[in-house]
Amino acid sequence: MPAAPDCDPANARAGRKRREFPLPPRGPCPMTAFGRLLPAIAGTLWLLVSGTALAGNDAVLQRWVGWVAERNAIAHDVAASKYPAARPIEDLQREAEVLDDKRRRALRMGLDPEPVVAAYRQFIEANKLLQYVDVQRYRLGTTPPPAPPLEDIRRRIDGVDQALLGQWSALDAVRADPHCEPMLAQAIAQVGGAGTTAPGIALVRALVGFCAPPRWFNGRRSVAAAGRTRRPTRPRPAVCPTTRTPGPAGRPRHSPAPC
Repeated sequence: MPAAPDCDPANARAGRKRREFPLPPRGPCPMTAFGRLLPAIAGTLWLLVSGTALAGNDAVLQRWVGWVAERNAIAHDVAASKYPAARPIEDLQREAEVLDDKRRRALRMGLDPEPVVAAYRQFIEANKLLQYVDVQRYRLGTTPPPAPPLEDIRRRIDGVDQALLGQWSALDAVRADPHCEPMLAQAIAQVGGAGTTAPGIALVRALVGFCAPPRWFNGRRSVAAAGRTRRPTRPRPAVCPTTRTPGPAGRPRHSPAPC
């Protein structure tokens, strides 16, 4: 499209080199109506897209936190089953078996096993926290409620774990989101309350380390993309020391020493 008669492209385009013999300035190019509306349209589209993504992440995160809270609630049945039988809450062998099982499940589902195992370590600690609270109440005189068989309890836990791992891949965008921590705090508050009761505190404990660790780059906080690995650096060649030998006119001569 040819330029307007009173518009010189050489004067209107910034960043271009001036002509060797520039023409007299003719004023800036007139902006069309669409050009004036273009920044507003771009800003509106960005707000719509970002708002939709945040709303989707909030829904996925709140649903997953709800499953974590349901897993924590099974700890009451576990404590009621262990206390009458004088079984200890701390069972390191059983914990190792659970973590090994989750590692194998993650590999079968094509998930990174390390974050899965790290998350389940927090789940186990939160579960034990609720068990200790219940046992304290039993020792003070509260009668334990009748507990279902241990096999039924483990079957319920496996069902919840299947739901948690099934939604794991949908949480990658949430973990890498710069607003992951406030989003997680809001989801915990909506599911477990203000965090002043034992279930609320246990829910906070279960989700420690959920968000991706932040990284600092040039003084600014950034979050590494999920699955991104650091590029290996090339090894630097060895530098041989130099020796000083007398040269002509008494000047020292530098020569590389054998390596």
